[in-house]
Amino acid sequence: VRRPKPFGINFKVLNLLPEGTVVTEEVLVKYNIVDKDLVKVHGVKILGGGELLRKLTIKVPMSKSAAKKFEELGTKKAS
Repeated sequence: VRRPKPFGINFKVLNLLPEGTVVTEEVLVKYNIVDKDLVKVHGVKILGGGELLRKLTIKVPMSKSAAKKFEELGTKKAS
């Protein structure tokens, strides 16, 4: 059984989160960025679209372009 493609969230949307936030699926649901049921079915993936203005720690999957931008910003990717 194949899992559906993850729901993509662009950089610019993450600017809704406070500086220093640890970004998890639960945090994205809490701030109404993504629906809880959508996360359960699809999961999420951070995409490199737009500009990120905050330093965040990311604990969800990212595209290669997003990962590169995060490194350039000095933002942390937590494992």
